[in-house]
Amino acid sequence: MKSVHDQCSDAVQQIEQLIAETQDVYGSIYSKLPMIEEEIDLTTKEVEILLDYFLHSDAPVVNEGREALHLSMVLKNVFDEVAEASAKMSNEDQFRKIMERFLAESSASNISIKGLMDLIPAIKNKIADIELISMNAIIYSAKLGEQGKAFEVISDNIMAISNCVAADYDSIELHAQELQDWNKQFAKSLEEIISYHRRLTTDHLDQFQAIHTKIFQSLKVIRDLLYGIINSIQASVEPVYILMNQIQEQDIIQQSLENVIEIINHITEKQLIENDDTSNSNKQLLNKLSFYQRVLGLSTGLVGNIEERLHKSLVEIKHTVYGAKEQLDDMLEEGSYLVDIISGEREDQKNVIQHIFQDVDSFLGEFNQELLHISFETDTFKNTENSFIKQMRGIENKISGIKKEINQLNKLNLLSRIELARINDRNSNSFVNEITNISQVVIEEVNKNKAFVGLLRIQLEDDLSAFIEALSNNQMQVKLMQETVEAAVSQMDMAKNLVVEAIQPIGMASKGLSEEVAYIIEKLNTGEIMFDWIKRIKEQLHSAEIDVYETLSQELDKLSLTDWNSQSNDFNIILEHLTTHYERTVAKLTLEEDVDVGTEGGELTLF
Repeated sequence: MKSVHDQCSDAVQQIEQLIAETQDVYGSIYSKLPMIEEEIDLTTKEVEILLDYFLHSDAPVVNEGREALHLSMVLKNVFDEVAEASAKMSNEDQFRKIMERFLAESSASNISIKGLMDLIPAIKNKIADIELISMNAIIYSAKLGEQGKAFEVISDNIMAISNCVAADYDSIELHAQELQDWNKQFAKSLEEIISYHRRLTTDHLDQFQAIHTKIFQSLKVIRDLLYGIINSIQASVEPVYILMNQIQEQDIIQQSLENVIEIINHITEKQLIENDDTSNSNKQLLNKLSFYQRVLGLSTGLVGNIEERLHKSLVEIKHTVYGAKEQLDDMLEEGSYLVDIISGEREDQKNVIQHIFQDVDSFLGEFNQELLHISFETDTFKNTENSFIKQMRGIENKISGIKKEINQLNKLNLLSRIELARINDRNSNSFVNEITNISQVVIEEVNKNKAFVGLLRIQLEDDLSAFIEALSNNQMQVKLMQETVEAAVSQMDMAKNLVVEAIQPIGMASKGLSEEVAYIIEKLNTGEIMFDWIKRIKEQLHSAEIDVYETLSQELDKLSLTDWNSQSNDFNIILEHLTTHYERTVAKLTLEEDVDVGTEGGELTLF
């Protein structure tokens, strides 16, 4: 029986190697599961962080000790701050209300520059009356001859006053023309300023709102893609939990293999010593051979059952792993696609990040240039105040000069009355009355005009100061907008880099998951060698069983027996090693004996 013992010993060694291989295969899978879980958790967090870069979530996300930049929040903050600054700016209606005296086309209702322009010809008419007086005075003095020598001096002074008044009027006309030119340019510049502010406070904000809405929609699309990846990642967690349950089958298989070793060891270790007579020795031999045959038959059946369970277990694990691989491949493909469309380099097409930032960068760049332009135009516009004041004060001063000259004319009128009364010329009364009437009218008109110009200057200066103040306020708001835009550009650049950096790990993490699963698949494939060992184990056990069967048949023939029922209790000890429902079921089917198989839903004993 040495060969049977040797075959059993070899079978035990093979089973021990098989146990080691199952531990290696199942243990390798078990060791990878925490890594896979960690990779899945890491990938989920990376996608959630990336998602938070695009659309702000309720939960704060912190990256490297600083709050993550949210593109949607950056855009919203820029829009809100620009809109807030815009709301504080004077609008078109306020500008026109302040500057209505400059812009009025009619002088009927208000004191205005138009009223001043209408006043200039009226002054000229009065100056013409003074010139007429001076001419009449010269003519009248010539008629008086020697008698009118003194009046001739008076008439010369009247002519001198007339010339001074005419010169002052020429200056008034010059100032008025320059003021009119200034006002036309002012009105034109004002329309440009108003147009700039209209574009700034209305058109650009509407454009910005449209861009914000468009980008927000784009970000929502990206968000949906990211949520899709998160769902894929979460779905890939389920196979991990399934595998955790499936690999527990190795404990039961290992226990069954160890039980087979215990059973086979009864053949190699048990020594049956028979001290009775020859018949007793024959009985012991037959009992031993019958015991061996039953043990080897049971062992072969148990190994076959273990083979079935191992095959079923590996098939289930492979099904789960390949399902996980398919999900991971989809996730890897989806992640790679997402990385490509969001931040990939393309020859003829822009990626999403480039599209988004192109629109924003382009708008912010143009908007900033518009802000710089309006700030420059405002500075230029504010400098025109000095020119206005110069012309207005010039007109006012010349009218004051005319008033002084008219006062001198009034004095000459008194002297002419005295001189003509001395001469006692019959025609002097009409001439004196003419001078008196004209002087009174001119004085009244000049006083009225001087008051008009003085009031107009004060009101226009106040209006212009109010306008400059409104412009300065707008300019301050424009500066705040510039600072907001510059900060936004900086934030957008930083966010752009962070987004690109955050996208890349998605593919890497997915690749890491794929590598872990690929390792498990490789381990499962190499584990197929276990079935070769099982085949050899069954062959060895079957060969040993045949040897025992042949020896038993020979011994029975010697004793002229057809069969032998063992009277030994050793086999009952063997049955005690059968600790699982599977083993006891095999024993019942193999031995055709009444064996308690336990419940199908659980194991009898699990060490």
